[in-house]
Amino acid sequence: MNTTISDSGIKSDNGVDLSLLQPHTVQLYHLAEHQCVVRKVKARSLLHPRRFDLFAKLYYIRLREENRDQALKVYTQHIKAFNPDEKEPGRDDKQSLDDFVAYFDHLINHFATSSFDATVSVVPVDANGIILDGGHRVAALAFYDKDVVVAQYADVHSVADFDYQYFLKRGLSRRVCDIVALETIRWCQDVYVACLWPIMGKDKKQAIDKIRQLAVPFYDKSLSTSLRSFGKFITQVYKAQSWVGTESNHYKGAMDKAAHCYASHGEMSFVFFSTSKGLDAVLQLKDQIRSDYPYGKHSIHITDTKEETKDIACLLLTQDGQNTWQDTQGYRGWHARLSNYLDERLFVLKNVYLTRLKVKVYYWMRKFRNNR
Repeated sequence: MNTTISDSGIKSDNGVDLSLLQPHTVQLYHLAEHQCVVRKVKARSLLHPRRFDLFAKLYYIRLREENRDQALKVYTQHIKAFNPDEKEPGRDDKQSLDDFVAYFDHLINHFATSSFDATVSVVPVDANGIILDGGHRVAALAFYDKDVVVAQYADVHSVADFDYQYFLKRGLSRRVCDIVALETIRWCQDVYVACLWPIMGKDKKQAIDKIRQLAVPFYDKSLSTSLRSFGKFITQVYKAQSWVGTESNHYKGAMDKAAHCYASHGEMSFVFFSTSKGLDAVLQLKDQIRSDYPYGKHSIHITDTKEETKDIACLLLTQDGQNTWQDTQGYRGWHARLSNYLDERLFVLKNVYLTRLKVKVYYWMRKFRNNR
């Protein structure tokens, strides 16, 4: 069966030549049993928070020449989280991290000067437009703002959400996840961040559930801070507002706001999300959440623009940003960092190293049985 694209971009007959898809993907999703529609789309339209890995790949492309060591760190760590044995199922050309890097570099160099060739491969996507395979191809094409040919299966769904929570559970460090989340904001439109202030309390489930009803969260982060640091943070979050005050009056307005929004536990939480429903829907969401909590407008802040979202993300997700407002000399500062570090190390031990050990044990047991 030939994969031909009509002038409208839609294939006139059903199906796709399965030799253009990875055999492992065909078997995993039983694609031979399903019909699909083949069309040409912008690769950037496939960038979705449920594929957090795409933004790790985009980060690598953007930084590989400027800061290759840093780019490699993020890329290889996300690959290890995806593939604990550092191999891709069904691929003989990806049997080590070096193989992954060499393969990706080749793709990047190729698509820098060439278009996608649908006679060589096609990218399968599920009913929601989430890619089932081909993350490296999509990332490289998206970076250069090129088209890609997809085969969309209307009755197939991805076996998992490969979102930020998936990678955290697989042991990708918070530091690397912060970097990838910031890259997500760089590439996605209609991104916002909900700032759930300490006065809301530690149980923020009701607010987060309301956010999920409207939008797709692509990252969350919680930090505990002192009132002094919180005041400095508020000063930067609302820096465009005249009521914040000035350095000469010690930013009195911002300090008053911080006092109203603070609580003794000092925990503030942030939910980054994406929605195509527009700013009016986001403003309505903010009002709904404020009405659910006794402290009203002191409970939550949600950004209005992508630039505001990016500014807050830089304050939270980069060390340089945190250094501008965190009281790193205070007890809460080092105590919170130590506690977060120990929690993360314990989590990685239980969920990553033990999982990798199980994979190795299974591998050797299977090899032993096959050699008997």
